[in-house]
Amino acid sequence: MSEEDLVDIIEKATKNVVDINTLRVFHDMLYRVVPVKEVGSSFVFQEDGYVLINSHVVERSRKVMVTLVDGRVLEGRLIGNRRTTDIAVIKIDADNLASLN
Repeated sequence: MSEEDLVDIIEKATKNVVDINTLRVFHDMLYRVVPVKEVGSSFVFQEDGYVLINSHVVERSRKVMVTLVDGRVLEGRLIGNRRTTDIAVIKIDADNLASLN
């Protein structure tokens, strides 16, 4: 693989990277509501808005926000979650995104 090929791969892949911010709510020993924020990063794997993420980042979240490379912040919804493989899929409402496929 040439240096030029590597640069092309990196440029294509970085367009797919997203930040994930989630909000979970727990109850402490006194039954008070305690909000907990989680963060992670992932990538768009289909240009119609499907994002792959680790399951532990999004499971039991009340809200999932996805920040795209261009700065847009979109609410995501959990489509599927498999704890045994620690993989989840989030859907955002956006089209024509850069993807890995």
